Parts: sequence; structure tokens; C-alpha cells
Amino acid sequence: MNFLLLVFLSCLAPSVYLPAEAAVTEPVEKIGLSADDPLLVRTIVAETGLEVRLANLERVPTSVVLTDLKTGREHFTDKVRKRNGYSYHFGLDKLADGRYCLSVTKAKVTKKQVLLIRDGVVVCSDWK
Repeated sequence: MNFLLLVFLSCLAPSVYLPAEAAVTEPVEKIGLSADDPLLVRTIVAETGLEVRLANLERVPTSVVLTDLKTGREHFTDKVRKRNGYSYHFGLDKLADGRYCLSVTKAKVTKKQVLLIRDGVVVCSDWK
């Protein structure tokens, strides 16, 4: 039980965390990011689902896709154009228990995160 709670709580932390003071005064290398990382994505698990946020300062066309890893079925697809940021709330309560892949693609860079949904609990992997 404690292990599941620990895993669940670990998903509450964003994948990319920018402290407000560090974002203003420190170089990105000092806070754990690469200066040439072309795609910054984070997810936040909430009671009502999953919040996905991405930064797209170059306004390059970007796609967001949620795929069932067992069946290959795409449950969500969106194209982001001419925007420097994006936020979307996934209501995961309508998805069956299983493993899903959240993919964000910008130009030639793709970042993926695996979501495990079991008994209404969402567990997230790191972004790869």
C-alpha cells in the first residue's frame, strides 16, 4: 500500500520543474536543463485527470498523441500550430485500465511518457 502511494505521489511532481527564481536568474544548465533542448514538456496528475503543458517558443508545428500500447489505438491527437505554448487536460476516467503512451513531437524531436492506469490511479514514467 505504501509503495503504491509513493509511486502515485511521484507522478505529482512535474517532469520539468522550473523554480521561479531560477528561471529568471540562473542559466538553464544550472537548473538541470539543456540550453538546446528544443522541447520542454511536463505533466501534472490531478484528481480529474492529467494536465499536459509544453513550451514551443519557436512556434514550430507540434503534435500531441495519446495511444493505447496494447491495441495501438489513438485516443487523442492534436496539432499545435502558431502557438508558443500549449496546455491540455486529459479526462482519463473514460479510459480502460492499461498502459498508454503520451507522445509529443516537434520537428525531429519526439518525447514520450508511459501512463499506467489501474483502478482509477494514474502512474507516469519519466519523459524519454
